Amino acid sequence: MSGYYPVGLRLAGRRALLVGGDASVAARARRLRAAGADVVVVDVAPCEELVGLERDGAVTLARRDFALSMVTGFHVVILARRDSRLATALWARARTGRFLLSCVDEPDCSHFAHPAIVESGPLQVAVSSDGRAPALARAVRDLLSGLFGDRFARFAEHIAGVRAALREMPLEVRQREMEESLRGLALRGEIVLPDWYTRGDETGPIKTEEPF
Repeated sequence: MSGYYPVGLRLAGRRALLVGGDASVAARARRLRAAGADVVVVDVAPCEELVGLERDGAVTLARRDFALSMVTGFHVVILARRDSRLATALWARARTGRFLLSCVDEPDCSHFAHPAIVESGPLQVAVSSDGRAPALARAVRDLLSGLFGDRFARFAEHIAGVRAALREMPLEVRQREMEESLRGLALRGEIVLPDWYTRGDETGPIKTEEPF
């Protein structure tokens, strides 16, 4: 059973704080900004991608060490670097600070986890492993991304337009028209598992050798 309940957060006009400064932080910052959040990133030496986002006015960079007092006034806080001690301190603060917290590789100190996302037009497909196998989630995301190219994105935009045109219609009419518009949509294919797993090799490609 999953430990997380999958939801979408409405962040327009909300403040989000990211602690960390590498390329993964830049990717999270772009997604938060695309959701309408006011994004602040704290790091002594942010990467060039973050500097570029600051130059474009997408984020605010605080080039300094992080302090717990900085979470005041934020709705979402993300600790995007591995720091168990800081994660524990943030979790204690979050229990009374009225903000949502996510700490990388620290599910016990997080309100939410980050799924791997496939985007195509207005469609978003989230792939999550409940924080237990993020590499697998990313691999499945990459497999799915090849299915949702530009043609599908145009189709998704068209379907969104159909729904908008039916907004004033009775519910049963909307449902019938949408079902008819999507009739014939299908997904064909299969998931191919690695050979080592198919052979029943429980250890997989990871082998432990005895030291000399």
